[in-house]
Amino acid sequence: MHQANYPSAYVNRGSCYYEMGKHDEAIADYTKAISLDSHDAVTFFRRAIAFQKKGENDKALADYDEAIKLRPDYVSALNNRGLIHYRRGENDKALADYNEAVRINPKYVLGYKNRAALYTRMGDREGAAADRAKVKALDPKGRVRGF
Repeated sequence: MHQANYPSAYVNRGSCYYEMGKHDEAIADYTKAISLDSHDAVTFFRRAIAFQKKGENDKALADYDEAIKLRPDYVSALNNRGLIHYRRGENDKALADYNEAVRINPKYVLGYKNRAALYTRMGDREGAAADRAKVKALDPKGRVRGF
């Protein structure tokens, strides 16, 4: 079989594997795509998500770091990296990521939702209430899911 040298082919197949729950295969294809083009933030982001699904959070963090380095305004990568920090109890790091995400995109609902949860954990009731109000204003029907 002929091996393609087109990163997008590996990214697309990796995404199919990911949707099928075949995370190892997805990671292998994303890794191949990165070897062909190491400047695509989205591929690092997608591989990070696959690592995260497998519980390989250190590898996911490294890929989120790279995605953010390549594209500093990547709010989804900031949010997801913040989630790992949140789950590890690294409140300051999580807060920094959520703050940056909503600074870059003031309409980023997930950033406010996650920061509200973090503020609650930290005992900042006013901060949590302000972010919940922002979520309600931006997403009055509660359509945005996630954590």
